[in-house]
Amino acid sequence: MGTWHIDKDRLKQILTKPIKNKDGTDKLGDGLGDDSFFDFLYELESKHAADKIINAEVIDWLTTPDREKLVWLQPSDVDDIKNNTVTYKYGKPTTSPSLLENIENEIEDKILPQIGAISGDKNE
Repeated sequence: MGTWHIDKDRLKQILTKPIKNKDGTDKLGDGLGDDSFFDFLYELESKHAADKIINAEVIDWLTTPDREKLVWLQPSDVDDIKNNTVTYKYGKPTTSPSLLENIENEIEDKILPQIGAISGDKNE
């Protein structure tokens, strides 16, 4: 089967928080769907206690070239993870206002002044 999905930014974001061994496949599967990666995570499950934090081993695996000399994460990605400077770029950036914030701003900027003008209210 191989790889069925990768969201590198999501993977980096997940790795900024401690991941317990027992949660590895559930949490990390959101960022990388790959047979070899899941095999590695299952090996960790049998090798370590359930509450062991596995981030360092996972990052090491993701930055070590595989048999095709490919890596999932670059050294700059690891720096982002360690410094917690990861931004999630899939879709909208994390700094963009949410849909509700956009609606609220639209109401405050455009609709409320119109209602005030219609009602004769001078307080805008």
